[in-house]
Amino acid sequence: MPFSISYALKPASPTLIHGIDVSEWQGEIDYEKVKSSGIEVVYIRSSEGNNYVDPYFHKNYEKAKKAGLPTSKSTTIIYRVRSGDTLSKIAKLYHTSVDAIVAENHIKNPNLLNKNEKHHITIHDKHQTRHPHAFV
Repeated sequence: MPFSISYALKPASPTLIHGIDVSEWQGEIDYEKVKSSGIEVVYIRSSEGNNYVDPYFHKNYEKAKKAGLPTSKSTTIIYRVRSGDTLSKIAKLYHTSVDAIVAENHIKNPNLLNKNEKHHITIHDKHQTRHPHAFV
């Protein structure tokens, strides 16, 4: 499984961990082949928002675990900006960083948010928060 490395930001550490991001879109995955190709961690999408569970989530999680691959489960929500919101407040609410929100949404000016603007925020399951302004 050939892959190339590209960076949005310079790595914080010289140690690189090779991983893949999976969801229902990859279909059936042979995790033994994934591991033997040099992949060291698997990021598994579990859901989108509060109303949708990836139909491959449990299967992907169990198979990756069985193959001895560390896994990470994440959820992407869509956040609707309210009056008075800042990226810093939103990042704190969802246990992420301003830089992560800026990168995920290609925000040109992080100091300028418009009311009702929608932004994707990826959060890890251990930090999931139900919030009235997050929706699918």
